[in-house]
Amino acid sequence: MTISNPASARLQGLRVLVTRAQDQAQALSTLLEAEGASPVSIPVMRLHPLLSESRLEELRRSLREGGFDDLVFTSANAVRLLLAGVPAQARPSLRVFAIGPGTAASLSALGWRAEELPQGFIAESLAASIVALGVAGRRLLLPRAQGAREVLPELLERAGASVEVVSLYRMQPELAAQVSLQLALRQGDLDWATFTSGSSVD
Repeated sequence: MTISNPASARLQGLRVLVTRAQDQAQALSTLLEAEGASPVSIPVMRLHPLLSESRLEELRRSLREGGFDDLVFTSANAVRLLLAGVPAQARPSLRVFAIGPGTAASLSALGWRAEELPQGFIAESLAASIVALGVAGRRLLLPRAQGAREVLPELLERAGASVEVVSLYRMQPELAAQVSLQLALRQGDLDWATFTSGSSVD
């Protein structure tokens, strides 16, 4: 992490809204503070798990026993929900893909290594990078948020992969936080706002 000289901080004096969930907001807030900003944390969404622990364990067992050839992640939340307590060395032949550096960092924190990241951190770029390595006839597990775009599994299946999509969680509005946000906006207390997912914008 690069820490700026306060004298040259680019966001000096700005109050910047951080909408990430409480347990994920600290890293962004630290970066904003390093640039001279004053982060205002109002988590507008919260994560709601959708699968029982027994169903999660079924998926983990399938990963360990060779039920899938590739594992594809598009969020750090999915990494933490599915792979907590699962040793990476259980399946050294399993290819693991991440949509961007944040997701890859979550994998690394649990001892897993992602393949080379795509050129752009969007579903289309991730699909292109996976297809370039060959997916015809391979079984892919795509654990993700409920309501995610269908473009990634569609592109992978078009290239010959068999894709199992599993919705691990959904993001739900934090109603109390929305009231706080509306009040801050009315009072003009914010200069900038940051959003890290489409659900937080909605």
